[in-house]
Amino acid sequence: MAKETLYIGIDLGTFRSVMVSSASHEVEELTVIGTPKDPVARNFLKRDVLFGEEALKNRLALNLYRPLELGVIKDTPEDRQYIAHFITHL
Repeated sequence: MAKETLYIGIDLGTFRSVMVSSASHEVEELTVIGTPKDPVARNFLKRDVLFGEEALKNRLALNLYRPLELGVIKDTPEDRQYIAHFITHL
């Protein structure tokens, strides 16, 4: 049985990010990340990080971050951490 190699392409956009695989699977997500503003919001959401549409839907309870600016990852430790979370989410 031959093993096939799976190729993955990730396009991190300022507004929208896309991941496509060689198996024709595609995931598209808004490039926005949200973290709970306080412990009450954390208990309500039951998560530490939300992404894309879900983050925007719960924006009143979240601190929203757009880790890319003009197509470039912002150069702060937090933004690098958020973009790593985002890539893992995709």
